[in-house]
Amino acid sequence: MSTPYFQKTDTGMKGGYQAIQTCLDSCRAIGGAVANISTDLRGNWQGQASQTFLNNLQAWMEDYNRIVNSLDEIGELVGISDQQMNDVEADIALLSQGAFTGGDGDRVFRSLTS
Repeated sequence: MSTPYFQKTDTGMKGGYQAIQTCLDSCRAIGGAVANISTDLRGNWQGQASQTFLNNLQAWMEDYNRIVNSLDEIGELVGISDQQMNDVEADIALLSQGAFTGGDGDRVFRSLTS
């Protein structure tokens, strides 16, 4: 079985995070517009059709809020993952600087490169 190959790029992670934030901004604008329409209708439209529509609109807003909350959580996870990967990369760079500066590591390095 081969080892899976995984590569993280700052451009990819930051691009993904920015796409999520852009989507959240659009979703919040849509949600605000729907909330305004709901408020306007509640004050100006009466009757059974009004109540049915507003009930369905309320159900839609509840679904919308769940989706936006999930998308927000995904954005947070992408941000956290990006930071953790950057930290690991920094640790690897720090460890690799001292890996071949003496002792057995240096001996192995010299034997491989001579």
